[in-house]
Amino acid sequence: MRGRLRHGQPREDGRLQSGLVHREAGRPHRVVRLMPQRIVVLLLSLILLASLASAANLEERVVEHRLANGLTLLLMERHHAPIVAVNLTYKVGGVYEHSGITGVAHLYEHMAFKGTRTIGVTDAEKEKPVLEEL
Repeated sequence: MRGRLRHGQPREDGRLQSGLVHREAGRPHRVVRLMPQRIVVLLLSLILLASLASAANLEERVVEHRLANGLTLLLMERHHAPIVAVNLTYKVGGVYEHSGITGVAHLYEHMAFKGTRTIGVTDAEKEKPVLEEL
């Protein structure tokens, strides 16, 4: 068998080809690189470059403000639609606790949402005076 072999054709030894193979006279088989692989690599490279350019552009558009109470605001105006979106992130929880006070955020969560023996979370009138003392 001389010339090109197609995918799925058996070799001289009876095994199926694993990819496109070209056999030249007097030379061993060599695998021909498939074009779809190159296209995928090219597309992924273009997507990566576009995302890097977009990230650099995003950093230029974000404005940072720090309020007197320490709250940091990150603002970005986009005038594509007449809407406002707000995302809040609080630095609380076990990651931000120090040795000796671990579990405080979890305890507060249970007290705020499950209540205690004397104050439930369903009676707003009973809770109001206690919350005002806090």
